[in-house]
Amino acid sequence: MNDGHKSKRDETFRSELGKIEIAPEVIRSIAGLAAGQVDGVVGLGGGGVVSDLTQLLGMKNEEKSIRVSLEGRTVIDVPITLLYGHRVTEVGLAVQERVKEKVETLTGLHVDQVNVRILAVKLPTDTGNTYSVERVR
Repeated sequence: MNDGHKSKRDETFRSELGKIEIAPEVIRSIAGLAAGQVDGVVGLGGGGVVSDLTQLLGMKNEEKSIRVSLEGRTVIDVPITLLYGHRVTEVGLAVQERVKEKVETLTGLHVDQVNVRILAVKLPTDTGNTYSVERVR
């Protein structure tokens, strides 16, 4: 895939046939699918009623909670909902590793940073009850 060369912006590749541009939405989708493969991750974002409703309707709104910055460095922010009973730091590290590996393998981009934020915890037998982390000021 790296037969051509990268332009100044890492998401654009050039070859003698033209250019290949990777939209941030593609990186977001890959990151979301990769994070969802990690044991202990039950959703992207904070869950809750809106997330459950969009899932029920078959909409892929969860991936929109992932942020991708391509300004000089590739930085991916992944908010997740964690299944209760899993070690928070272990799941977070596994998400970082999986997202970095999949994005780099599938796009050829170098990922500088993957930030994981656990926004909520769900009980294994939940029917939609999500316990969100509230910030105390």
